[in-house]
Amino acid sequence: MEIDKDTNLNDGICQAQSLDSSTSLSTDETKKQASSPSLHSSLGHIRIQNNIYASHYKDTKRDKNGKVTHNSRLYLGKVIDLEYGIFENKEKGIFKYTIEHGFAEAPPEFQSHYNKNIAQNRDYCVEFGDIWVYNKILEQSGMISVIDKIYPEDVDTVKALIAFRTLQSNVPYLNASLWYNASYAKFLYKHAHLQSQRISEFLTLFGQEYIYRRMIILYLEYIISNYSSRDVLTFPLLIDSTGLENKIQIDVAAFNNHNGIIKREIRLIYVVDQNTGLPIYFRYIPGNIIDKITLNTTLQELKAFNINIEFIIMDAGYYSDENIKDLISIKVPFVVRMLPNRTIYKDILNNHSDDLLTPDNAISYKNRTLFGKKIPIKIFNNDFYAFLMHDNERYFHELNNSILKADENIDSKNLIQNKLKNAGKFILLASKNCNPSDILDIYYARQKIEQFFDTAKNMTNLMPLRLHSIEAIRGHLNINFLATIMYMIINFRLLKSKYSANFIFYHLARLYAKIYPSGTIIVQEPTKTQNNTIKNLNLESLFLIESGHNNKNSCFSLTKNNNRKRGRPKKSLSSRKDIQNSSPNSPEETSTEVPVIRRKRGRPPGSKNKRPRSPL
Repeated sequence: MEIDKDTNLNDGICQAQSLDSSTSLSTDETKKQASSPSLHSSLGHIRIQNNIYASHYKDTKRDKNGKVTHNSRLYLGKVIDLEYGIFENKEKGIFKYTIEHGFAEAPPEFQSHYNKNIAQNRDYCVEFGDIWVYNKILEQSGMISVIDKIYPEDVDTVKALIAFRTLQSNVPYLNASLWYNASYAKFLYKHAHLQSQRISEFLTLFGQEYIYRRMIILYLEYIISNYSSRDVLTFPLLIDSTGLENKIQIDVAAFNNHNGIIKREIRLIYVVDQNTGLPIYFRYIPGNIIDKITLNTTLQELKAFNINIEFIIMDAGYYSDENIKDLISIKVPFVVRMLPNRTIYKDILNNHSDDLLTPDNAISYKNRTLFGKKIPIKIFNNDFYAFLMHDNERYFHELNNSILKADENIDSKNLIQNKLKNAGKFILLASKNCNPSDILDIYYARQKIEQFFDTAKNMTNLMPLRLHSIEAIRGHLNINFLATIMYMIINFRLLKSKYSANFIFYHLARLYAKIYPSGTIIVQEPTKTQNNTIKNLNLESLFLIESGHNNKNSCFSLTKNNNRKRGRPKKSLSSRKDIQNSSPNSPEETSTEVPVIRRKRGRPPGSKNKRPRSPL
């Protein structure tokens, strides 16, 4: 279907040269539009230059004097086709909006026509720096060999979506085609399909179980070959989970009460390698399943992937008698924080707290002062070690919260006094003997999995979930898994610099390349920040070769091949020896180039320009 925007707009609304936002559409002038269910008397519009911009005014009322008032205004953006309710704005791209049903995806014919126009308008200049750097690190790290094999049927779409999720934080899939058409990515991944409706179809296919298993197996092989000194899959593992809020009513989304906050969510479990901080495996469960009953299934699935466990570090949510028994039976060492409501926790606290805060038990840990004490105990006739710890920072934090929440009555003050006895204290249970200072290093390694969750949620757009099927959610989790890995690999390469991955993506996206009809791509001059970023990533030589910026004063095409040899050309007069030995009547004298004769160092012979001697 060929869409002519001018025809649709000129049917009536373009007759208004400057309309007030409260002016409704005229049914006499726009008979075609008036019959459409998307039109309403509260849909106001205004002309700015050659474009029409519309807004939906809700709760429109007219007083006795005929003055129109609006309680709220929803900006829709530029009108693409008023008859079908098609609009465009920067936040949502191109979309459909009706009074009855609100926002929806634009029909394919509008979307394809719109993307074609975007491509034609932006082919002349595209964002180059961020996607070029990302693609080079993808190749150098070896992750490209993993991604190529996961879904070879549509590998360009896989690469483009992973790049989009890595480079564009907090941007929904709806805008993937806008990014793609404005980026050098469309030249790297030429066969990608990033239209909004195609992404939904692709995520459904990419979320199939066999693709998930293939991805995990290929990725584990990559970890062994690049980050492990062993030939077997043996890792010290961190296990934790996080909630993904999802208000869409699907089977896997269920209500969960976390710290008194009730949400409908999906529970996502991640297993991370303690040494590298990179993920090893993930799975998802309904949000109403508690952590402690998921450990056994997680361990079984790790075994199914032939992953051997060196030891496990877990938070208090995984502490239970059943889990302790399972870990004893499979002989896996572990460290876990005890739950404060358990009898064994209270007994240790009451019997060993009196002499805890002494100089002999003081521990200096990363500019913090803690006190720790090791206590041998028996659980199910097995020897374990409980580490009673006191954290001063945690103590004052709990003290402050208790005072702020307390009332002025005596009972409340007595309750605070009782709480302060246990404030700042926690107990770690370990299956192996070690020092209190060492157990802190082991347990606080959990921060790596917290950092991973933070990266996935805030940098690669793990949330919010805007998907309506379990298959599409699985596909989104697969894409986010790979994108977060790439984000972390880039961050690893920046550890010794002052930059972060988010910082370099922001600045490198402003390094543009101009596209010409012949296929020539000319990269513009990088700024100082962009240059320093490329140097810190050890990509400077590649960038200079491919962008043609060996000569800092000019731009060269990526397709240009400069075969000039190094050094002075033959018969060049730039040599000092040749200049001095050339005769006045030589052919070089008639050259249009004026040779520059360099004088020798020091004062010329006979010079009287000498520094006067000091009279002293």
